[in-house]
Amino acid sequence: MIKTLPKIIISVAALFGMFINLHLIHTLSDHSAVSGVEELLSLRMYDWSQSVSKKSDLGGFVTFSILGAVIAAYVASKFEFNLEKALYSIIATAIISGFVLGGVQNAVVSHIGTSLVEKYPAAAKRAISTYYVQRLAWRDNGYKNVLIPEYSGDNIRTIESKLFSVNMFYLVEDPLFVTGDKTRGKDLMALYFNDAVDAQVKQQPWGLPKDNWIYEGFVREFDTAHYDLRRVNNTVVVPVVLATTIFSLILSILVFIGEVFGLAGGSWLKIRVYAVAGVAIALLVTPLFVQTHYHLTPAIQQFNCSYSYCNLAQPVIDWLFRFELGVVKLISFVT
Repeated sequence: MIKTLPKIIISVAALFGMFINLHLIHTLSDHSAVSGVEELLSLRMYDWSQSVSKKSDLGGFVTFSILGAVIAAYVASKFEFNLEKALYSIIATAIISGFVLGGVQNAVVSHIGTSLVEKYPAAAKRAISTYYVQRLAWRDNGYKNVLIPEYSGDNIRTIESKLFSVNMFYLVEDPLFVTGDKTRGKDLMALYFNDAVDAQVKQQPWGLPKDNWIYEGFVREFDTAHYDLRRVNNTVVVPVVLATTIFSLILSILVFIGEVFGLAGGSWLKIRVYAVAGVAIALLVTPLFVQTHYHLTPAIQQFNCSYSYCNLAQPVIDWLFRFELGVVKLISFVT
């Protein structure tokens, strides 16, 4: 029991990490598809960006805490620490690596939006355009997804449709192609505001204060550099946080499987390498079995488009999208 206690503790920690990351992924996969940064409750423009930042912090801490605990357990086993010393080293290393390395990851991720605005204005402009296209396409009012018509009506609430909206900045070279020519050359903020008003009038005509009908006031309050940065973060950073959280989930699964197999005895390293390799292979082939309406070539051929902006992202991004879709669908099925 004494020798197996560190393994049991790490297994429980990995299991806890799995549940934490499942919850975070479920929330993050909804975030960008349904929320905005304009706090107008009457128009259903919600702001969840602060909670996303906290989720990024927690996900990074869990990832590197578990990784640190595994490394400390290996060192303790290698140098034959007694139980007390082994437990202290595992706990201390987990906490330190969680805070330090998790903090580094979160600093890098959170700095992406600022870097785009400061150093890559064209990418930042595309991120802001993507933000409005996400809102317009998700509302499914007057701006249908012409790239993938299946993402409309009831299907716009499916996991696949939500993830497409969340990852649109990385999947599509030109976001305006998603909504067609209706948005090209137009003031996207005005389109977004008018579409929100129109949708709300249809849903709850009695619940819209008269002040919110005045577009000039909306522009004064929300057309600022501060809100533009938040739109960039909402579009670019949220998908990265989602990706790192899925990485944290995978790491938790690998560690949990490795520790459970390790409890059966055998070489500390060998048994874990076999267990981790088996799970890793299963994860790598996941996209091969994930079907999606989003297809690289058919989407281009359908519109006979030869322009560069119709060039959907590289096949590796398509593979990652399928992988992410498979993970989130599995989470939805389990929960």
